[in-house]
Amino acid sequence: MSLRTLNVSHLALAVASSLLLGCGGQIVNIVSEPSDAEVFSNRDSIGRTPLLTSKDEIMPLWSSDGVFTHAVITLRKPGFNDYKVFVNELTMPDLINATLIPLKAEDPKK
Repeated sequence: MSLRTLNVSHLALAVASSLLLGCGGQIVNIVSEPSDAEVFSNRDSIGRTPLLTSKDEIMPLWSSDGVFTHAVITLRKPGFNDYKVFVNELTMPDLINATLIPLKAEDPKK
């Protein structure tokens, strides 16, 4: 990767971060191996990995409903087990780095 490509990548990340922070939310970076897993917050699809999102998008009512808020972040990709992270407004990580585990093939002898 060239220095120019790296600088453009960092600039894009900085612009996206500032836009998300402008909304008043914590930035959450969600990545997976392999990539292109669909990301759900509770049952709502919010994008595909790699995903730069915010606490506000994951838990839209976290600061306004007066109730302790939680969410289940699920990464889903065909051929792999779902990867789940249980979060609440106090335990939202800045980075979710998921290694997706392939589904086991069924035993042909059965």
